[in-house]
Amino acid sequence: MDNAIRLLVPPEPLRDPVLITAFQGRGSLTPVLVASLFDRYEPEPIAEVDVDPFYDFTVARPLVRLVDGERTLQWPTVQFVRVALEDRDIVVLSAIEPNIAWRRMADAVREVSEAFGIHEVVQLSSFGGGTPHTRPIPVQWLAVSAEVPQRFGQTPRRPRYEGPATFSMALGTVLRDAGFEVGTLNAIAPFYLGVEPNPHAALALARALEHEFGVDFDLEDVERHVAEVELQAVEQLANTEHLRVFLADLEQQYDDMQDALAGTSSTLSDSPEPVHALPDSDLVIADVEAMLREHRGPGSAGAEGSRQA
Repeated sequence: MDNAIRLLVPPEPLRDPVLITAFQGRGSLTPVLVASLFDRYEPEPIAEVDVDPFYDFTVARPLVRLVDGERTLQWPTVQFVRVALEDRDIVVLSAIEPNIAWRRMADAVREVSEAFGIHEVVQLSSFGGGTPHTRPIPVQWLAVSAEVPQRFGQTPRRPRYEGPATFSMALGTVLRDAGFEVGTLNAIAPFYLGVEPNPHAALALARALEHEFGVDFDLEDVERHVAEVELQAVEQLANTEHLRVFLADLEQQYDDMQDALAGTSSTLSDSPEPVHALPDSDLVIADVEAMLREHRGPGSAGAEGSRQA
């Protein structure tokens, strides 16, 4: 086992375990938020990875905190925590995307997972796309491995993205090649809001997890953040005609795609808010970029980075 790994409990197989991972890259997710979703279940740390070999601290800087007037440092952490549900165990790994030694980090995740009998992985991801904030946030269930079951009310799709990888993509590939069953749950956030991490995406992912695994999250803070962002959007729309036109076009595009997918997409009827199948993201992004050129002129930066999946 890699000498960067530290097991905090004896390495015994867990009960029908699933590993849920979320790595922050470019602000799309936040480790603190994802980990805090499970706080009411009193998660138990079971393993951690020494961060020094994997992070450039001029990029992933530690945070300075004042405790009783004294300066303390909060370093990045890579920690596996066990959440004990009634009939199975969930292991949560949420961290900042490592800066270096990706293959070694991916192998470390694999080694810890194998030590606890984990062979199923759900990766959480979000990226900016053509979703109006006035509509339900679409989620997409992707099959990284060849055989991935239906989850989140959706039959898994095969990934189609090609381009620069995120660490989550690299990790999923390493785990797949080692025989793990790996799927990715993506949420497409309204890119034009310019909020990272996007609370709309966090809320959509959390509700999908609630339904699929029967957990009950405290989402009050996330819902409050969503309300604050939407209030700011309403104020901005009231003062800017071209933004109102842009949003109306985006809503029409979204509604047209949902109508076209009716009968082929699957929703969760007993969920407080349905988990919606994702329209073709390439078409969404292309249409959004075209609208941005029309309403904001060529060279708009709004859609930059929207292809990060």
